Amino acid sequence: MFENGAIHRRVDDPRRQRVVAYVDEGHGHREAARHFRVSPRFVNNLINLRRQTGSLEARRQGHVGGGKLEPHAEFVRLRLAETGELTQLKR
Repeated sequence: MFENGAIHRRVDDPRRQRVVAYVDEGHGHREAARHFRVSPRFVNNLINLRRQTGSLEARRQGHVGGGKLEPHAEFVRLRLAETGELTQLKR
């Protein structure tokens, strides 16, 4: 585990550039992964990202169009204003 309980850690941009440069020098993806202590999948994805976009910038993560409840936002606001909760369970 890494800080804050995260399993994965973000790889900074200069390191991404070094990984790609290492592969460009003729080293294999697995060799680059061992050398930089990243997964082979990360190296493969990084090379594919450069091939597709021409950039090494990390793609945006998360839901692009807002949250899953966005279509129900008005209902949620009204329900919270009326009852102070969203659930209907009364015990």
